[in-house]
Amino acid sequence: FAVKAQSGNISGQIKNESGEVLSQARVMLVNSNGLNPRMETTTDDKGNFCITPLSPGKYTVLCMCKGYSNAAEQNVVVSDGKSTNLVIILKLHIRM
Repeated sequence: FAVKAQSGNISGQIKNESGEVLSQARVMLVNSNGLNPRMETTTDDKGNFCITPLSPGKYTVLCMCKGYSNAAEQNVVVSDGKSTNLVIILKLHIRM
């Protein structure tokens, strides 16, 4: 019998506090169990991203965009055959 590979994905949208989408935001993924290397992508012109295939487990999603403070979503769960959807809000970075 064939063994089916287990995988899921994390997708979502990056926005600012006003609800405007952020294109070309950098999205990095780190898996705490070490089964996947660090993965990275950028958002499209509608602020959307998708990282796939991912082994089931817990991940930290790091988001960066010029002019904004970095954000991290921790313990994001990926399940076999499922898509985990996120909306991440980045705050404007104010220099003092």
